[in-house]
Amino acid sequence: MDRETNTRQVIYISLLGNFEIKNGDAKIEETINRSKKMWNLLGYIITYHNKHISQNEYIDMLWPDEVSANPVNALKTLLSRVRTLLEPIAINQENFILSSQGSYQWNNKLPCVIDIEEFEKYCQKATDVSYPEDERIKFFKKALDLYQGDFLTKHSTELWVIPLATYYHNLYLDTVKAFLQLLNTRNEYELMEYYCSKALQIERFDETLHCIFIQILLNQGNTI
Repeated sequence: MDRETNTRQVIYISLLGNFEIKNGDAKIEETINRSKKMWNLLGYIITYHNKHISQNEYIDMLWPDEVSANPVNALKTLLSRVRTLLEPIAINQENFILSSQGSYQWNNKLPCVIDIEEFEKYCQKATDVSYPEDERIKFFKKALDLYQGDFLTKHSTELWVIPLATYYHNLYLDTVKAFLQLLNTRNEYELMEYYCSKALQIERFDETLHCIFIQILLNQGNTI
């Protein structure tokens, strides 16, 4: 990372639950601008920020079942609107999206923290038994607290979103169950109740979580 990058404000991007981007005190979020196509494109660019993506790939993603007379111009227009969308958080005149030889990519020179990457990292550390138990508990908490809802919730029907949303959803459930099992060995029932209750808000139909929640209440002397 060069000196210029070190002086920049870290940009925080949330894709789990509400889609929002923070740059210092500046913030944009999907709830204030409902152009679904723009946010869909922006989410795709950020999710695959390490990849140079061609115009054709973007077009296939954005308009899978549509025929446009000039899809390249339609894409360029949409990208222009996305850049305008990002202007309120360009506090140091950041150029968020780079173009090169017919491809577009997120500017990886900008220091960014993306929640899906942090979530996956902490899940892996939390379930790694080579770490001391107290450290693993910290990792569990960090991972599970990052999960504020499913991946790009407002775009759940997009073909590219579906497999990723399923992956992160299942990773969350596996991680929370592993955490509950660890907490149970330590008789930390209040903490178990908090994380189990949150998990049931995200996945209401998981029978295992319901059984665990009932056992937590019984272990605390509550009657069902």
